[in-house]
Amino acid sequence: MNRQSAIFAVCVVLALISMRSPWAMAKSDHASVQPPAATSAAWTKIVNRLEELRAKHGVTALLVGVGIGEAPPLVAAAGTSMTGVPARTDMHFRMGAMAIASQTTILMQLVDEGRVKLDDTIDKWLPAYPQANAITLRMLADSTSGYADYESDPGFTEAFEKDVFYAWPTEELLKIAFARDMVFEPGKGFQYAHTNFIVLAQALAKATNTPYEMLLQQRIIDRLGLGQTWIWTTAELPDPPLHGFTKERGVFEDSTYWSPSWTSYTGPLNGDMADTVRLMRALATGATVSKESLHLMLTPATLGKGVNTAEHAFSLGLELLPPWVQKTFFFGGYGGTAGYDASKDLTIAVVTTLGRDSAPDKNPSTPIFYELAEMLGR
Repeated sequence: MNRQSAIFAVCVVLALISMRSPWAMAKSDHASVQPPAATSAAWTKIVNRLEELRAKHGVTALLVGVGIGEAPPLVAAAGTSMTGVPARTDMHFRMGAMAIASQTTILMQLVDEGRVKLDDTIDKWLPAYPQANAITLRMLADSTSGYADYESDPGFTEAFEKDVFYAWPTEELLKIAFARDMVFEPGKGFQYAHTNFIVLAQALAKATNTPYEMLLQQRIIDRLGLGQTWIWTTAELPDPPLHGFTKERGVFEDSTYWSPSWTSYTGPLNGDMADTVRLMRALATGATVSKESLHLMLTPATLGKGVNTAEHAFSLGLELLPPWVQKTFFFGGYGGTAGYDASKDLTIAVVTTLGRDSAPDKNPSTPIFYELAEMLGR
């Protein structure tokens, strides 16, 4: 057996172990829920082909998770976290945009409670911000506010690449964004911007007189029982960490501990694969909001604005690609795609770390997601 085969064999063993006692003990109330036989056969096929998929897409590590209803997620891993260190299913990574859908879910919880309205303008809490009397909470959540994105600012990009360990204050990020012109008048267009979700988090914190980190902890992590999900306060990842790699600065390098501070409130979550699957399903099924709020979240009100079409639209923090409700994230050498199909009560999550030949601007997890969906009959 060669070294690569040995590593894969270890990964499969770890994957099989992870499907047993640790998750079953943590969630014993679901221990009797088993996936259908057809899914079990498809899952075996996925596990057997995981190394093939990893090599095909040229990624360093590949973690996958599949959830059928409330059954404990099936998880598996292939590749390496670092040289000579196999990727494991219990490794932690940055969930990225999963935090955005968590944020808009908190917004809808507060709407359900009558504490805010979607059409409240932000001058109620943040009167000094540009166009505060015209921009609503709904516009922030739907990326129709017109605010520019600091992440695409050439000055920000240059500064970030020069010092990937810099701790970006939120106020500095907003200063960069607000110094740029509005992309369009509030409500008149669509452009995804990290700026929207920093401002939305601040507005929710002001509206509840509660630090946003506490809202996220209490209303999402604790309420859903996500035992392997944490809000980051530094660049550290919980043990064991999944290492990320990228060559976006021209050389293939370990990017695991690059400062995530530039994502601010748009990506403050770290978690493992099982929690990612559970979180995706909870967000897409509206587990913590009313039926009316879930309906709004799944209605593509942005159709006709910007890039939004019936095949791929953005709505209140979620991406709608029928039959999938999806979230994607891609930064610092990590790429992830998670999605939920209500017709099958099926959740799929894929996380990759880039390989030596990976394009630093393409997310390899998305094509893998659809290959897995096809194996599962979607």
